[in-house]
Amino acid sequence: MPRKMIVETAISIKNADWLGLSETRSIVKALGSERMRFVGGAVRDALLARPVTDIDVATLLEPVDVMARLEAVGIKAVASGFSHGTITAVTDSRSFEITTLRKDAETFGRHARVEFTDDWEIDASRRDFTINALYADAEGKVYDPLGGMSDLAGPVIRFIGDAFTRIEEDALRILRFFRLSAELGVKDIDQGGLKATVERKHLLGTLSSERIRNELLKLLAAPEPAACLMVMTEAGILREILPDISDLSGLRSLLISEDKQKVCDPLRRLYALICGNGGSVQKFSEALKLSRKESDRLAAMEKVIRLMAGSPEKQNLEEVLYTFGREAARDALYLTAGQDLGVRLKQLETQDIPIFPLSGAELKACGYSEGEALGKALATLEGKWIRGGFRASKKALLNELQKQQA
Repeated sequence: MPRKMIVETAISIKNADWLGLSETRSIVKALGSERMRFVGGAVRDALLARPVTDIDVATLLEPVDVMARLEAVGIKAVASGFSHGTITAVTDSRSFEITTLRKDAETFGRHARVEFTDDWEIDASRRDFTINALYADAEGKVYDPLGGMSDLAGPVIRFIGDAFTRIEEDALRILRFFRLSAELGVKDIDQGGLKATVERKHLLGTLSSERIRNELLKLLAAPEPAACLMVMTEAGILREILPDISDLSGLRSLLISEDKQKVCDPLRRLYALICGNGGSVQKFSEALKLSRKESDRLAAMEKVIRLMAGSPEKQNLEEVLYTFGREAARDALYLTAGQDLGVRLKQLETQDIPIFPLSGAELKACGYSEGEALGKALATLEGKWIRGGFRASKKALLNELQKQQA
């Protein structure tokens, strides 16, 4: 007989929007409500009334049975982590990770040889933090085998069992410890957990750049990340992933500006963290394996800020907009405008982006043929147009072209 989860609470998440979705009910029907529980972040965030994106399911069913039941009702089943008991169910609008209850037979750092179990509390005991070992049945009733509700109310992030062991299983849990502390607004960090992260911080070097990047950007997306970043700095943890970062003043200034405008941008916060310490955008982009889009945006911030710091005429908002676009101009204002931010943002949003009045076709009509000469002439005229404050008309530019040809 399967072990019942005995730590039933009086709490329910039955009003969580994702619980009533047709896709969610289809998963429940396929697996059988008595054989499954929702678990982890979806339950935690529903209790906190926060948006839920990822929905994880724990089940008594073994992976082969899970796949068969999903496919029988027309749900696509992907053997994403079959040997570890995980099947991904893919519906039209979202996916669900469904994992058989497990216990570790042997562990090898992040990897483990698992055995399946019918004991809910054993399954809970192998998770990372108590607040992630919260379960909910198909009707939303919450089960709390390890005291996660109390820690959620604290709030405090507490490792399950031995913190050193949990970290050795996966060093990313060091960053998750701080990220969740920042997201929940933890005031007093669990000292046992902190001690374990400090003593095992060298294990961060075993993580891929992509995993570090993802967790760091999530941390920077927290409402108030500076307090946890300061603890990480003082503990020597931050320099393990961002060498030479110690001054948070640039980030704190940005956070004040963003708070006034009720916005949050983790990539802009990363720039403030990097460049507030004199760091190189290119160096950190490469180290963190940022996407091309992310790297380009950071580079644009750097260029616009440099342009704005130049001579007065180069502070022309039209030039910034024309050369780098509205997003880069907005980023630069958040990072540099200070008390004038509100006024400057209004100017930015109402300012039209200039449109260069000439095209290559019009130069061809003036006798230029396709090639280097045409491109050079067009660039020269564009430069004059920019330096003239974007005021020269098409006619004036064509007259200038005729003078050059004469």
